[in-house]
Amino acid sequence: MISIGIVDSVGAVFEALATSAPTDNFSIERVTDLPSDAIDYLVVMLQLSDDPDAHFSTSDAERFRLWCETRQKPLILISSSSVFSGHEQALYLEDSGCHPGTKFGQYCVAMEQFFHPLPKLLVLRTGWLFDLQKGNWLGDAIDQFQNGHEIDFPPDQTGNPTAIKDLSRVLLAIVQQLNCADNPALWTTYHYGGVGIVSLHRFCKVVFGELSTVLACPLATIFSSGYDELQEKHQFGKNTSLDCHKILCDFGIKQRSWLQDFSMLLRETFPTPEDG
Repeated sequence: MISIGIVDSVGAVFEALATSAPTDNFSIERVTDLPSDAIDYLVVMLQLSDDPDAHFSTSDAERFRLWCETRQKPLILISSSSVFSGHEQALYLEDSGCHPGTKFGQYCVAMEQFFHPLPKLLVLRTGWLFDLQKGNWLGDAIDQFQNGHEIDFPPDQTGNPTAIKDLSRVLLAIVQQLNCADNPALWTTYHYGGVGIVSLHRFCKVVFGELSTVLACPLATIFSSGYDELQEKHQFGKNTSLDCHKILCDFGIKQRSWLQDFSMLLRETFPTPEDG
């Protein structure tokens, strides 16, 4: 039995792990203060949020790092593609220079650097994490959509949409393999994002198009102002598309389609009589 403790202020990743992890192989515990000594792997989730309470204070980070140091426990840090400037045209590699242009990106870089001294630290940078719950950027946009508000998403902002359920699958696969392999080279930085690099505008057109059919409501009005006009409203760079070959080579983890994941999530959230 592998015990995973997860620090997740919003709770969406914890819920995805708790519902998808095989109970005969994994024990999932949400950590709100100090982790239990029975925990084998500590997962720390950096939240994309405008709420300062969703971000760690320096004392929180120090407490988790000290816990790992004194007990010689491994830590998996869920960071973000927002660590990059967004000005490059190519896919970002793990060793591409971090030059964040947003406050969230600066926070992620600071946390990566803070935990870097740990001998067993794996940093997993993800694409745009989404689910349909309020508090997630997509869930909040859907709430605006259902209330008839106009939404402005730039067509020149590109990245990897990534379902939170897909992230939980990746986390479980990583932990299971780390638990079986004594390979220091695996404690490094990896990228993971859903298959299908897309503009934020196109992603939301697809999402709201499918949602309109399920909820039998009119299509949302989605503007397409440029990224530069809306830069202050977004916490990702203009292009944060990730190269994910390294995680495939080291762990055999293949990318999954964000479109298929969204369709599955939509059916689970709004089941039809046929699904029942």
